[in-house]
Amino acid sequence: MENNDNESLIRALRRKAFGYTVSEQATEYDAEGNEVKNKVTTKEVPPDLTAIKMLLEMGGEETASEEELERERDRLLSLLAEMQKARESASGGLPPAKKNTKKKKEIGNGTD
Repeated sequence: MENNDNESLIRALRRKAFGYTVSEQATEYDAEGNEVKNKVTTKEVPPDLTAIKMLLEMGGEETASEEELERERDRLLSLLAEMQKARESASGGLPPAKKNTKKKKEIGNGTD
C-alpha cells in the first residue's frame, strides 16, 4: 500500500511540475431555483519550479513517460496556435506590420 501512496505522490508532483489544465463551473439560479447562467472556464496552471526542483533532486530516476511528453508537446502546440489566432484576430487577420527602420531625411528651409 505504501508503494501505491508513493506513486500517487510522484504522479501529483509530476503534474504540478509539468503544469495542467483545470475546468471550473459556476452556475447561477433565480429565486425559483431555475438555472439562469452556467459558466465554464478553463484555466492553465503553469509548471511549478519548486516541483520541478524536487523531481530533479530525486536523482532523475523519475523521468517523464513518452505519453506525458506527447501530451505536453500537444498542449504547448495548441497554446501556440491559440496565441497566433488571437494575434491575427486582434490585427484583423493581417500579419504583423513591419517596422520602418529607415531614417527620414530632414529637409531644410532652403537658407543653407
